[in-house]
Amino acid sequence: MAEKRNRLPENTSIVMPRLVCRDAAAEMDFCIRTFDAEELNRRLGPDGTVAHGLLKVAGEMIMIEGEWPIRSSRDSGSR
Repeated sequence: MAEKRNRLPENTSIVMPRLVCRDAAAEMDFCIRTFDAEELNRRLGPDGTVAHGLLKVAGEMIMIEGEWPIRSSRDSGSR
């Protein structure tokens, strides 16, 4: 029988919440201060604002996405 292999990279959460926020940088900073989150990644978009962030809170990962109203998957609907 073939050896069972884990398809996820080590230390990756199985379920990863994704928050779409108008100000992703502020949300990331809030999570870092409030929940002692660890910042794993912060990518800027063409306009210099945070387009994508990855945090680890209590050992679990969470994605923070910057709002892009022209893309329905990244519109926070907060208007």
